[in-house]
Amino acid sequence: MPYGLKLNNGIAGVRASLTTAGTTSGVTTIDIEMNGSSILSTLLTLDYTEKTSLTAATPVVISVADNTLTDNAEMTVNVDVLSGGATEAGLKIQLIGTLI
Repeated sequence: MPYGLKLNNGIAGVRASLTTAGTTSGVTTIDIEMNGSSILSTLLTLDYTEKTSLTAATPVVISVADNTLTDNAEMTVNVDVLSGGATEAGLKIQLIGTLI
């Protein structure tokens, strides 16, 4: 992280999108970690055939303390699960909030 960021709550603060959606059953599941620990208690999901997490059946829940990402933190994105066809491509993550 190049600066501190206070994330907005839920889908207003963390989003994912794909250029190519999964084509068969299942969901794409993504975790975001700060310094080796997840910032999410409910991971980001994209339902198959959909290109955005905004319409996911299960909404994301941010669990990091005060929704705050710290300056100079090591951020990682892990794709934990692919849909049955594993056709997903072009993942983009958005962290939306206020600079601190």
